[in-house]
Amino acid sequence: TSIAWEPMHMNKDCDRLATASKDSLVKIWHARTKRCIATLSGHLDSVECVKWGGEGLLYTASRDRTIKAWCVEGNDPKDVGKLVRTFKGHGHRVNSLALSSDYACRTGPFDHRCLKFGSDEEAFQAAVEKYKTFKGGEVERMVSGSDDFTLFLWHPEEGK
Repeated sequence: TSIAWEPMHMNKDCDRLATASKDSLVKIWHARTKRCIATLSGHLDSVECVKWGGEGLLYTASRDRTIKAWCVEGNDPKDVGKLVRTFKGHGHRVNSLALSSDYACRTGPFDHRCLKFGSDEEAFQAAVEKYKTFKGGEVERMVSGSDDFTLFLWHPEEGK
């Protein structure tokens, strides 16, 4: 039901993506090898939305009225897919998520100036610099929308 690519500032190859589905599972895929790297289970109903954050977390929203944050970074491959936090509060299914870092994560090094980069490494460094400039010492924030007609603002590193 949803798909999200890994931001370029986190991986210059941009070869991982996450998919969410009605079977309550989220899968992280390696696009080049076409293999599933991890299967994330923990939701009790259909996963409606998936967002790849800028700080090494993957966020999922479900019909089970929860949002979950998953680790997608780390030196140990066993860390990928580990549940970090569950956010509760909505009275009905959670349909949508938005992150304060969405723009910087989606656009990577690219912008309205249509810059061309000499190499993938140069583009990666530009994406890292753009994300650092965007972040500017602030924490990533998240907004969730639900069928209960509410929007919640979350500070994922702290809770609600």
